[in-house]
Amino acid sequence: MLGYAGGALEVGETPAQGAVREALEESGVICRAVSFVGIYDSRYCGATSRHQLYMLTFLCQPVSLENLGAGSHRHEVDDVRWFSQSELPAAIHPGHEVRIADAFSAWKGYFQAYFDRIENDN
Repeated sequence: MLGYAGGALEVGETPAQGAVREALEESGVICRAVSFVGIYDSRYCGATSRHQLYMLTFLCQPVSLENLGAGSHRHEVDDVRWFSQSELPAAIHPGHEVRIADAFSAWKGYFQAYFDRIENDN
């Protein structure tokens, strides 16, 4: 099952700490980061921002689901639910599709961390 949260890092926060904090704020789920999935350049992964952004994706394990759906920033999300890979909503932001697919691959244990590889790098 997959839950997805996103946001910006706070000053002094590591990327993994930011992922855990954002998951809590947006979904109410207390989790811990267990694996790095990848770093994605917004110019190459379908994101629609006019700014160049780097998006870091982590595989996280829930520690407590007691407050599922009761995050402090619940107003920033459309819905809080768990999805299997075959039951993802049709209306996913284009920039998320690649990262979600990679996260499922990492969860299944057959994926190496993603980065934007430069072809023909001499």
